[in-house]
Amino acid sequence: MQRAAQDHKVPHASILLGPPGRGGLPIVRALIARMLCKNSEGGDSCGECSNCQKTHHLSHPDIHWTVPTIGSRSTSADVIQSWKEMMMTQPYSSLSDWQEKIEAENKQFNINVREIQDIIEFAGMKSYQGEEKFLVIWMADHLALDGNRLLKMIEEPPNGMYIFLLAQGRESILNTILSRCRLLVLDPLTDDDIQAFLQNEKKVDSPTAQSLAFQANGNLNTALRSVEQAQDAGFLDFVDWMRACYTGRPPDIIQRADAFAKMGREAQKHLIQVGLNTLQAILTHQYLGAEQLRLPVDHQKPVKNLAKLLNIQQIDQVVQLLQTAGQGLRQNAHAKILYTHISHQIHLVFHSN
Repeated sequence: MQRAAQDHKVPHASILLGPPGRGGLPIVRALIARMLCKNSEGGDSCGECSNCQKTHHLSHPDIHWTVPTIGSRSTSADVIQSWKEMMMTQPYSSLSDWQEKIEAENKQFNINVREIQDIIEFAGMKSYQGEEKFLVIWMADHLALDGNRLLKMIEEPPNGMYIFLLAQGRESILNTILSRCRLLVLDPLTDDDIQAFLQNEKKVDSPTAQSLAFQANGNLNTALRSVEQAQDAGFLDFVDWMRACYTGRPPDIIQRADAFAKMGREAQKHLIQVGLNTLQAILTHQYLGAEQLRLPVDHQKPVKNLAKLLNIQQIDQVVQLLQTAGQGLRQNAHAKILYTHISHQIHLVFHSN
């Protein structure tokens, strides 16, 4: 489809089938950016112009985003900001992620008549910044029989309008809609692609990334969920460690050091990396303020509390100590002795002022 976008031959109505973890939304964003970009080179969008930036940030006025909502009166406009926040953080998010985001577990999603009316209204409007406009329906599986009201628009879209439906399974799409769209079935991502993404974007070590990629079965969202769970566990371990270092009670420090020594080398390296990431978040808090913290809500309070105990110079000293611990692990140092020593040094840093 990227070649079709380059040649301006994209079908006016397309369905992309596959779990969100196969990248349907990033593909559509890339296609729209390419079609709107005025400075494209070599078949790709420039990524710098106003149209590219607005498309990337899900804020382009000529793109209407439709998402499933709860109840018969709520429309995408009521929740779209929350959805955009989720997608800017994790563009491979699933319906269950969306349920968690708006605290709608065990509730029935749908794309209702009011939203369909909003879509039809958007179709009748002129584009704001050019000749093209786009409708993207995320989780089009939730278009019930009322979706038939869109048939005429799908079959003969207004001039310059392109429609993309993202759905998980062919059987969940109305046949009347299916027959009027170009169908693209998304292949599972390869293990190598998922492993590379986890290593490059999430800084996961190679053996762990390889294992998670294999378990994900071509679904990046599954792999990312596993990473988040591991990071949550590592974050809590690091916070508990810092608390023990702050109090400096020998039994607490020895207990933590003993627990870390039993983790295994890769888990220990992961803990050090989580610690370095957490200290980076504390620096962000110190320099830019709490509103710039891009962390899960349950991680923000511990980071803010640590920020009260460490100034910038102390953070740098703790970073150096963690890097020393990481180097010791690579050189097969005795883990319990290493953590006990580093913990004592961090205690001194906490109380150096």
